[in-house]
Amino acid sequence: MRIGIVGAGTQGKKHAYKLSSLGIEVWVTDIEEKKAKTLSQEVGGKWVESFEDFRKGVDGVIIATPATTHYTIARFFLENSIPLLIEKPLVVKREEGEEIIKLARKRAIPVLVGMVERFHPGIKELKKRIKEPIFIEIHRVGPFPGRSLDIGVVLDLMLHDLDLLWFLLGEKPSSIEAIGAKVFTTFEDIVNVRLSFPSGCVSNLTASRVSEERMRKLRIFQGREYYSLSFPEGELKSYKVKEGELEKKTWKWKEVDPLKEEIIEFVSTVKGEKKSHISVENVYPSLDLAFQILEKIRIVG
Repeated sequence: MRIGIVGAGTQGKKHAYKLSSLGIEVWVTDIEEKKAKTLSQEVGGKWVESFEDFRKGVDGVIIATPATTHYTIARFFLENSIPLLIEKPLVVKREEGEEIIKLARKRAIPVLVGMVERFHPGIKELKKRIKEPIFIEIHRVGPFPGRSLDIGVVLDLMLHDLDLLWFLLGEKPSSIEAIGAKVFTTFEDIVNVRLSFPSGCVSNLTASRVSEERMRKLRIFQGREYYSLSFPEGELKSYKVKEGELEKKTWKWKEVDPLKEEIIEFVSTVKGEKKSHISVENVYPSLDLAFQILEKIRIVG
């Protein structure tokens, strides 16, 4: 199998190394020829001058370029019936996302979106346990990365957590409150969002790319239970009141590699072995929610 990667930046490199470790031949292209050639040599793959040249040589393509370029590149591959894994965000405009879904349906071509957190073992465990949550709080903050400068923090970081809410709850919010601030860019760099759902659950999300410390944490309250998941450490804790006593349980995963799991699912989808739960149709509601937040957000400063 051959998989092409469009974009030899931070995410493109991660994908290339994972694919190579799985014994898959990697083709690489980037507008910066030197970067693409270097990466292809490092993974024992092939450098290709332009993504159009992937058309007759690969079984699937991963798009890891700036978000504003996703639609144009994806459209080309869909018109040539090539399966895709597109890094998040899928696109930066609602009409572009709707067009990609239409093309994917028309051509019957699988399109996956890089919502990698769905593959975290802690999220898999929570998916089995969460039934009627009443409050969910998520923090995803860290230092300024110096990348993804063509989008704000809602599409850059918070989108992961909006997708997790959709994955865990399966319902759309009935009300949205959002406030944010521009700090280093012309887009929102720090945002707080409060969502209320028809089931009665309330969620508070904070995303920042201008924080000194890095934190990626999810907390869920459900009846007399409380769950706390730290993404980087791969540790999930639960606290439950049972017969008047506080019962504590901890899950700790030695290996947390959601990206590897995501790539394995993409490869299986390309082979026709399974349908993916990160297909564009399955994850688009979370992107649509991100667009709604951007339409309603109040920017201060």
